[in-house]
Amino acid sequence: MTKMRLFLNIIAVSVICLACNSMAQAQACRTWVSGVGDDANPCSRTAPCKTFAGAISKTAECGEIDALDPGGFGVVTVTKCITIDGTWGAGFGSILASGSSAGVIVNVTTNPSTAKVTLRKLSINGGCGTPATHGIRYLAGNSLHVQQCDIFQVGTNGIDIALAGSGNATIQDTTIREAGGSAISATTSSGNVAVTVTNCELDRAANGISAAANSVVSVRNTSIVLCGSNGINTANSSQVNVTDNLFANDGTGINIVAGATARLNNNVFVNNGTGVANGGTGVSPAANNKFMGNITDRSGPAFVASSGGSGSSQ
Repeated sequence: MTKMRLFLNIIAVSVICLACNSMAQAQACRTWVSGVGDDANPCSRTAPCKTFAGAISKTAECGEIDALDPGGFGVVTVTKCITIDGTWGAGFGSILASGSSAGVIVNVTTNPSTAKVTLRKLSINGGCGTPATHGIRYLAGNSLHVQQCDIFQVGTNGIDIALAGSGNATIQDTTIREAGGSAISATTSSGNVAVTVTNCELDRAANGISAAANSVVSVRNTSIVLCGSNGINTANSSQVNVTDNLFANDGTGINIVAGATARLNNNVFVNNGTGVANGGTGVSPAANNKFMGNITDRSGPAFVASSGGSGSSQ
């Protein structure tokens, strides 16, 4: 009887090990989606899935989902380190997000302190029918990287960074347009959030960028135009570093509130209601920001010179 019990225990352990091994093998480092795929497939190149949501459970942590051909691949919630790439050429990664809270929600629960999420070459359309609330919503995870994406027609924020702790986001070569709130909004309820925006186009939003308390937002080589309220709006204790950007046809190009700091270098402000409204601390090297055709170029105290400079400037 003892030998039989031992034999049965060995069989049970073997079955469990084989099952675990099969589950591990079911997750691939690279998976594929296709407009003619099926989420019942293993998401391989020859048997792709239909949606990003279907592929994510079959993709290993820090793996990658790629679009094999053009398709609408559906909204998705990301809970682990991963890359989602719409690809170019044969592929085209579209997400029709209307009626949802966001096209992509990044809410990492697996190793959130180290997990990095990359979203690349995605088109997120929030405007058909009931608008999506946000294009991308970043709630948890070490970092978010948005590259070469097009986000448009959302009810609130194009990219909504709403963390409960510290994190960082980089947004590169991305167009965000027609947002009811902000093209990019950065908030955290504790810690600090660092956001870098490079080579982007932000237009036709209420605010181009909203930098809330405890945020540090750096913006370079970006056009922020046709924003009804502000190109960049700050909050008490926020910091913005703004270099080589265009602010055109905005209500106010940059709104610096009390307690906020804005460091400005080589920007152009043209045809705005107000170029810069300085109610906090505006810092700039001598006379290297250009103001043209604004109703008011600058209001509030003069800028203070950058470290190593002298005097005040526009």
